Amino acid sequence: MLLKDNKYDRPLYYIGYIGSMCIERLQVDPGSELSIILKRLLYFLGIPLHRLSAMITTIYGLKSEVTCYVIDADTSYNILLGQPWIHANWIVPSTLYQCFKYIEDNALVRTVFAKKTVIQKSGKLLY
Repeated sequence: MLLKDNKYDRPLYYIGYIGSMCIERLQVDPGSELSIILKRLLYFLGIPLHRLSAMITTIYGLKSEVTCYVIDADTSYNILLGQPWIHANWIVPSTLYQCFKYIEDNALVRTVFAKKTVIQKSGKLLY
């Protein structure tokens, strides 16, 4: 089935925190089998490569450990959170509604909406 627009395929970009550092362009991708972090982001965070291990990732109050594979590439995201993170945190992502939902410890359902700002950088569109 061909769709006339791509609003069903838009990536889910968020702002989150690693420790106290604010990180933009965190992408939640239910189609990805891996969680990925860029090598340049490790340098920005001041994490030496010999210390790589699972780390705490916070997105709007949601805290969890995630194992990320480090890549040295030019991508539209800084961190890609894939199926292992989504399933471990019982996340329900929606590219159509540009949000994800999860249940907090007190059984309250939270909805987190994707960042809607589009940034133009060196000819690339970054959400």
